[in-house]
Amino acid sequence: MLSTVYYPIKKVLNTLFTFSYTKDYDFNEPVDKSNKNFWVGSRIVIDNEEYILHKKTNLIMSFDGELVGRYTSRGIIEVDYLEPKIIQWYNDCGFNTPYKV
Repeated sequence: MLSTVYYPIKKVLNTLFTFSYTKDYDFNEPVDKSNKNFWVGSRIVIDNEEYILHKKTNLIMSFDGELVGRYTSRGIIEVDYLEPKIIQWYNDCGFNTPYKV
């Protein structure tokens, strides 16, 4: 079983907009990356680096679309520790990531 590594939420230093945490997302049906109604996020800063926090899935991604991790109620899970289902879903949405399942 994969162990999960959480980073403290306090490492998320700044959000541009108010963020309300989405508790769960099922990651069953891929949503094409061209769907601008779904792919809405906020700028966040983690350890002096800027990222996008996707509002519906809590996924954290770079501005070029690389998956970085996921924001949870317990902290941040880095991409290396995400469930393979999430990574596959992200790839199926049309993002080209180096992470394959």
